[in-house]
Amino acid sequence: MRAKSAVASLSFAASLALGVALRLGGFDGVEAQYVSSFQALVNGAHLMPFFQAVTYLGDAYVWLLLAVLLLLAERRRPGRPLKLMAFLVVTTLATVTVKYALMRVRPFEAYPSLVTAFGQEDMPSYPSGHVARAAGGFTVLADGSRLLEAAFSVLIVLLALSRVALGAHYFTDTLGASLLSYPLVPIAGRISDRLGAALSSSKVDVSGWIHRLQPGRS
Repeated sequence: MRAKSAVASLSFAASLALGVALRLGGFDGVEAQYVSSFQALVNGAHLMPFFQAVTYLGDAYVWLLLAVLLLLAERRRPGRPLKLMAFLVVTTLATVTVKYALMRVRPFEAYPSLVTAFGQEDMPSYPSGHVARAAGGFTVLADGSRLLEAAFSVLIVLLALSRVALGAHYFTDTLGASLLSYPLVPIAGRISDRLGAALSSSKVDVSGWIHRLQPGRS
């Protein structure tokens, strides 16, 4: 347990350190060249429509809908959907905070002559919110299954590439998002455990209250 906590802390710290280094180091121009080259490769292979579809794997509304559907499907044992909902809240707060703390300009805005925007994005670039949601979200959905983790890893890589292909992010934005996301999963787990316990306790209290209100029970 301590080893996992240490790894999670290091991952979170690495994400923040990477973001600060990128903000202060002046690497954006170099990275924009790689983004431009990747976009040319994707366009040359006629893969842009594919990546435009793949990018929805990290969309906030898609994940919110998925969490609601999962809660309906697993309402008798809501541990996993509650964990997913808690994760979405925590990761949104974390990514938005880091984005506005570092204020990295998106590649299509900073280098419009090099990078083409295939979609409008408003918030700062680092880290990628799409990748952060998917990286940890798929971990929650896998629920310890090695097979699902392997399959979801492929989807996360494709999603990360889609964010670069669309000109929304640098490659390092997606790396930083993954480093930030995974440590938030156990935090979301602890929150959902407490929430589940509170809901269970409330259910018991309500049942007792109803029982006492029945005729002849006063």
